[in-house]
Amino acid sequence: MNIHPFRVTPFVFGVLFLLVAAGWTALEYDVMTGAQLRLAGPIALIVIGLIGVALTFRRRT
Repeated sequence: MNIHPFRVTPFVFGVLFLLVAAGWTALEYDVMTGAQLRLAGPIALIVIGLIGVALTFRRRT
């Protein structure tokens, strides 16, 4: 079995898709209001971006 290299682009789009699906589900089931989701969306993207920056600077062995 071959181990394939990790590809960042499909991973990022997969995470974005999951965020959109989670937001839609939260609105559909009245877990969050539209105003709360408008605040939570950018916060989630900023946190994911910070994680990406931290992983970029991690030490590679």
